[in-house]
Order: sequence, then C-alpha cells, then structure tokens
Amino acid sequence: GQALGETDLPELPELDVTALRNRGVASYNPENFRMPNGKFRNEVGYYLKLNFGRTTPIARPSKSAPKTTTYPNIQSHTFPKAEYKQIRLEAQKHGQTTNEAILEALFETARDWNTERAGKQRKQSLCVMVPMDLREKRDTPFSAINCVTYALLRGTSQQMKDREEFGDWLVQEMTRLKQSRHSSQLMNLVASSSNQHPFFTKFLLKRNHCLASAVLSNTGD
Repeated sequence: GQALGETDLPELPELDVTALRNRGVASYNPENFRMPNGKFRNEVGYYLKLNFGRTTPIARPSKSAPKTTTYPNIQSHTFPKAEYKQIRLEAQKHGQTTNEAILEALFETARDWNTERAGKQRKQSLCVMVPMDLREKRDTPFSAINCVTYALLRGTSQQMKDREEFGDWLVQEMTRLKQSRHSSQLMNLVASSSNQHPFFTKFLLKRNHCLASAVLSNTGD
C-alpha cells in the first residue's frame, strides 16, 4: 500500500495486450450477469425506483451568470500536486479515500448550488453516478478505465445536515457498493432489460427524467 499522504505512484509495467483483450470481468455481455440457475436477478423494484422516483436535478445557472468561452457554463480547476496531497491527507484523517472525500464535497456542492440558484429549500434527493473499479489483484497493471462499472448513490439534503454522520454514511455506502460491484443493481438491470425486456430500457431512456444529478470522475488513475 501507499504511505500516508503519498501521491506518487510507481510506473506501470508494459501492457499485456492479450490479457487486456481477454478480461472477462469487464465484459457487459448479459450472460455474465446470469445467476447459477440461468435467470437474471429480478430488479423490478429498482427499475420502478429509477423510473418513478424523484431525483433532484442540478438547477440551471442564472441568466446573469458569467459566460465561459471554452465550454459554456462549465468551470474547470486543476489541483496542484501539493493541494491534492493535502486533500488526500485530510480524507485519510477521516477514514476516507480521496474519491470519497470528493464525493462528499460533490453532494454538498450540488445541494448548495440548488439552494442558492433555484431557492430549493425543500428536501432534495440527490443522486450521483459513481465509477466502480472492477480490477482484481491480478489486474493491477491495467488502467481503471479499462475495467470499470457504474453504480448510483443517493443522498438527501436532510442527511447532509450533520456533516460527520453524512461522511460516515458515505463511507459505509461506498464499501457496500464496492463489495457488490461485480453485480450492481444498475448493471443487473441493464443486462436483464437488454436481454429480456428491451422495452423497459427504451421507455426509461425516452422519458424526460433525471436519473442522476451529477457524475463523479474517478481520480485514481
């Protein structure tokens, strides 16, 4: 493992192209998601939650917001190495990974943005799509982008009132998602729907419906 606060990673070995092409764990072939009895896991409840559940979208910027030239309404910031190291150290003090600390900040930023821009004082149900690394120990030479899946993590503005409790909850939820990452509810639903009920997927995607308030980009690789 890495020493506390260490940010310099060792150089990756030369890529084994054959092993990369044969990485079955990263395949989204529906056959990989069948249970031992040959059936797909029933995710009807999860589908209904996605389809009819309320996810608070990010509020639009005000008309008076300054215009950016490269990408409209997008602000970009590059963290210097020393600043990133400090973020990592602070996260470790609270028992978090760097990504978990950034995820917590993303939830809080989305809540504050909506409150300030749209006056959303009522309860917000925010959802973030998070990447889940599928690599095993034998796969460490691969970049995470070559072996990744996704999960949806929901949190409410009520939960965020106590920052310490929310941070602890976030760590527990991320641990749960990591343990089930090879068979997440989201990917089970995608696999079973595409194989057995493609109509459900088409219906879900055609709706003017917010599935995730934001997307987290993994900082690991």
